[in-house]
Amino acid sequence: MMNGKELKVSELEMKFGQNDRMVNVFGVFRYRPNNSLYVIYADVGTTYDYVCFGSSHIKNNVILSMNSNKAEDMEVIKEYIYKVVNNEPLDNFEIYPLDNIDEIELIASKNFELRREVLESLIEKTIPKKAEDSEEVVVKSTKKKKSPILTILLLLLLIVVGGAGFLFYTTMMEAEETYKFIYCKTSYDHEELKNVLIEEEDRYEFNNSDKLVKVRVTLRYNFVDENSYLDFKNNNRYFSYMVENNKHTTGSFDLDDENNSFVTFADTVVDEAYENSVDYEEILSLNTKDGYSCEEKIEK
Repeated sequence: MMNGKELKVSELEMKFGQNDRMVNVFGVFRYRPNNSLYVIYADVGTTYDYVCFGSSHIKNNVILSMNSNKAEDMEVIKEYIYKVVNNEPLDNFEIYPLDNIDEIELIASKNFELRREVLESLIEKTIPKKAEDSEEVVVKSTKKKKSPILTILLLLLLIVVGGAGFLFYTTMMEAEETYKFIYCKTSYDHEELKNVLIEEEDRYEFNNSDKLVKVRVTLRYNFVDENSYLDFKNNNRYFSYMVENNKHTTGSFDLDDENNSFVTFADTVVDEAYENSVDYEEILSLNTKDGYSCEEKIEK
């Protein structure tokens, strides 16, 4: 059921910088009950757990992703994901072939979160593997006969080591299943946009050593009235406020017509190039001093 393809994002509209942005397009399809065309995608190698979607249009060898305002459109996307992941017939979906498609142009989109295992299954079932990833290396080996005494000694050693290893592995697995987060929130007036209130939420994710591994920053631009929001949207002014993608940070956005809001998402993987604090207690203390309202959570 390989309905997808890895595509380059057209830089003409996005202006995300010099590096090519690649996305996994999980399918372009027409939903037969309402005759609408949709596209669903996520960044290649993404660190966030949500997919983007929009109404679609095909222009030569380029897919367009445009805004989707209807609540029922999200249900269509969820139905597609469910059927693909569970290998069910796609009777309601007319799949558009992507053989001649080279790029995707992201004019607008919406998104919603998935469980990581669902996203991985969606990638596995829709995106064809590259040739170098699918090649199997066959290693030939010769077998030598082992003496009975050596075999017995090896079995005894395995039993002893295996028992200790099982206890250690069980303890480690219990620790690995625990995820520690700090959620910090604040709000403030935008410095450039008049009558726009920013609601900011920063989510910090930590490993078992209380060291930071990932940061998600969500900014919601709340416009005071519909006219101000429509001017911002229809004149494409939001392009100036989108998160720029780089090798450390992945950005996305949403146009929330129902609430007259523009929302940006920035997911940053913490590595040696990360310049801010990575210590749990220090991050909590610094955010509290800066006036953020912070909440600690432990999830399994």
